[in-house]
Amino acid sequence: MPWRLALGLAGLSLGAHLGVALLTEPVPDEAYYLLWSRHLAWDYPDHPPAVAFFLALARLLAGEGRLALRLPALLTALLVPTLLGWALARTRGEAEARRLLWLLHATLLLHVLGVIVTPDTPLSLAWAAALAGLLLLVDREGEGRPAPLLLLGVGLALGVALLSKLTGWALLGGVLAAALFHRPLRERLGGWGGLALLVVPALALAAPWIAATLAAPGESGLAFQLGRLSPRGSLPAKLGAYLGGQLGVLTPGVLWLALRFAGTLRRPASPRDTLLLWLGLPLPLFFLAVALVRPVEANWIGPAWLPLLVGAAGLPVTRRCFRGSVGVGLGLVLLLHGLALATASEAGRGLLPRASLARLSGGERLAARVDELCSGPVVRVGDYGAGAELHLHLGAERVRVETRERPSLFDRLEQPPFVAVDGACSLDSCRRPPPPLEGCVWGPPALPGDWPRPRLCLSRLRCEVPLR
Repeated sequence: MPWRLALGLAGLSLGAHLGVALLTEPVPDEAYYLLWSRHLAWDYPDHPPAVAFFLALARLLAGEGRLALRLPALLTALLVPTLLGWALARTRGEAEARRLLWLLHATLLLHVLGVIVTPDTPLSLAWAAALAGLLLLVDREGEGRPAPLLLLGVGLALGVALLSKLTGWALLGGVLAAALFHRPLRERLGGWGGLALLVVPALALAAPWIAATLAAPGESGLAFQLGRLSPRGSLPAKLGAYLGGQLGVLTPGVLWLALRFAGTLRRPASPRDTLLLWLGLPLPLFFLAVALVRPVEANWIGPAWLPLLVGAAGLPVTRRCFRGSVGVGLGLVLLLHGLALATASEAGRGLLPRASLARLSGGERLAARVDELCSGPVVRVGDYGAGAELHLHLGAERVRVETRERPSLFDRLEQPPFVAVDGACSLDSCRRPPPPLEGCVWGPPALPGDWPRPRLCLSRLRCEVPLR
């Protein structure tokens, strides 16, 4: 393992990630998952529960501040390249490990993982841990049986992936498909007995989530995610969003190297190449098909690119080509960190009023403006992210969240009733008017000059007689 390079890149990345993590506010999704960690369960209306468990553990160890919130992300960005670099150094040598470290640090994927906590955080860590273990199993020297503890560890990592996100099932499915269709790979994994040591711990770890999903299938995260596959949007826009999202996640040069490696796997011969093919290609191809139906968000593929990056580290490309690909990625990484830090200042927020990075600030200002403009005892909120931010800053007793377009954790919580009085407020998407109330009318949206969420509008209620 090239430890000097690994520690140097890790130190630089950690410094940049810490700066962004401590100087910026939780984005709406992070506030929502933080709420999950205060109401632990085996199933939520959106995703499996691993991110809630990670955040609950971080709060237990580090308290309730921003460092605790971002601790899972900071550790994930350190462990993903370390695990994969170490495994590649053990199996293919330090030269390939060094290349892989550069490739990973030249992607926006790693650096977004290093700051923002979402279900992709435990999923990426589990994917990297499972892939590192599988590389050690497949590329090991000799023909003896694999170590049972290593098989068990990979199985537990697969289980964490299943508890993180529905795309974690692609990791387990890829391992099984590769082993079923490629006998040499199956033998490297210890035959059917070795596969059992992978599958049984994974399913045992995910069993509570599976049971909770089966107990209430219509209210599960699985039902919600399947419902998101309904057709919408124009085909050029959907394909453009897919390709642009992956260019942004991996950066252009790194994506080109990953796809170039995938092009060499049309007829994989070795167990290692078969494994990387089945782990790396199904999700990008599946979501390419989904992009024909509805827009695909950039992070949905996420860690599925890791196997292809492992393979790309061994491509016989020229030094100039490799350095150019990595250099472009590192330049975009530096730009991303600069823009993210800019959101911590008022001038920077003015430059990014509608960009996604603008969500790194504004939760505290949103709560202050709502508190200032709304005289009613409870604010009605139609957006789950804004509702979580107001929960965080105003308290649960001031907020009632009613999401009309998607299920959320708020549907399962006991919430205060909304009281229709003069000055009561509704915060919702500017495309959705508040629900009508008998005897009252909603006034025009109130948007102060420093309003931090341009897509959300605040409406105030005018009533002649209070309705209870």
